[in-house]
Amino acid sequence: MKTEVTRVSVVYATRVPDPALWDLAEAQRGVLSRHQILALGGTDAMIRRLLREGRWHRVVSGIVSTSRRPEWLGWVWAGLLLGGSSAVVGGAAAAHLHGITGQPDVVDIWAPGKSPRWRHPWRFHRQFRSGRGEPAKVSLEQATMDVCSIGDADEIAATLASAVSTRRTTPERLRLSAQAQPCLRHRRLILELLEDVGAGAESPLEVRYLRDVERAHGLPPGDRQVSVSSGTRSDVGYLELGVLVELDGVLGHSGTGAWRDWERDNAHALGQFTTLRYGWQDIVSRPCAVARQVAEALGQGGWMGIPTRCRSCRHLPSP
Repeated sequence: MKTEVTRVSVVYATRVPDPALWDLAEAQRGVLSRHQILALGGTDAMIRRLLREGRWHRVVSGIVSTSRRPEWLGWVWAGLLLGGSSAVVGGAAAAHLHGITGQPDVVDIWAPGKSPRWRHPWRFHRQFRSGRGEPAKVSLEQATMDVCSIGDADEIAATLASAVSTRRTTPERLRLSAQAQPCLRHRRLILELLEDVGAGAESPLEVRYLRDVERAHGLPPGDRQVSVSSGTRSDVGYLELGVLVELDGVLGHSGTGAWRDWERDNAHALGQFTTLRYGWQDIVSRPCAVARQVAEALGQGGWMGIPTRCRSCRHLPSP
């Protein structure tokens, strides 16, 4: 949402603000530093007057905003201005700017030199990082690693899948980024999950199915994100064996979403495909039972293999 910036006509005997000042305020979501204002023809007297009149509002010392309550991007800009010319956004805030995660409460700023004393909503890191774009932020790969380093397995899988789905990076580029960081937390897990994301898994639930059901029990590898009828897509398909597997989270599978699921499954049944459907509870709590059922369906389709036992198997017979 674009921030509206009121262009105030302020004339002094010695200096007149450059019109670029108001353009800069719009570009920075209404946030300006004292240094920027003075460099573009403003004065301290002008700042005090606009603050007094309520047209501008103080964010912290040396930073003002044209809005009483800056939007989230305004706080990002304020943090960069506090951090100095070499400051960049990293962490979850950079990931959100790249469009792969939700909007975080804390804005992580990497700035060399002395860290500013201000804290919430910022978290300053006294370190140099390369940045790009406006506002300046770390690369998509670095932002992804930042988020993965503090997440659990499901969060890491979701972040990696989200990054790859943007089509602005690849599993290989993410792998190189992970390997280039010697102190990266969860590196081994990240690299393992990248293998799954590279195989086509697009969500934490799909990753769990691939690892805990299919691979752990020696099932044949299915195709990911397949379409066997017009306008539809299935999570996993064993096409030659006539079996489809749908992995349903809550989002998108209720209300009209549920109706689309039924319509798709019925169309596939008419096309002689067996559809098996599983949710979080199935894959997380009883992957062995799921594997047995999938194996039975595959066997009916002509698979001659025998499922293997994983370490925690309680439901599959010995091979």
